[in-house]
Amino acid sequence: MKEENIREEFVQRVYESVVNENLDSYKDLFQNTEITNTTMNYWKKAIAFYSSFEDGEKSIFFDIIRQIIIDTISSIFGIMDGSSTLSGGDEIDVSVEINGIDTDHDLQDGFLAFVEEIEETYGL
Repeated sequence: MKEENIREEFVQRVYESVVNENLDSYKDLFQNTEITNTTMNYWKKAIAFYSSFEDGEKSIFFDIIRQIIIDTISSIFGIMDGSSTLSGGDEIDVSVEINGIDTDHDLQDGFLAFVEEIEETYGL
């Protein structure tokens, strides 16, 4: 598989696994969790907060969660790329390979380009 294709496949699979699957999990948690005496206090508050929304607000809430997931992945990829730095000390050099192929410090840009394509295609 070509180097660029492996990077593209990787960012697409990360998007599917981390963004879509986690967003589906959050939707399920917020929409279907039954509050009981054993439910953690955090979830009781979070579900009560979510339940107070109207339908349009619930959609916006999940849009916000989706964007937070995307921003987090982008930040991690930027650190792995070397395009973003870690605070708190000397620079740490990170190199990432996928199936033995150097990512050429292109994970963050590739991921954000894929997200932009998805958003344009689906109007997200």
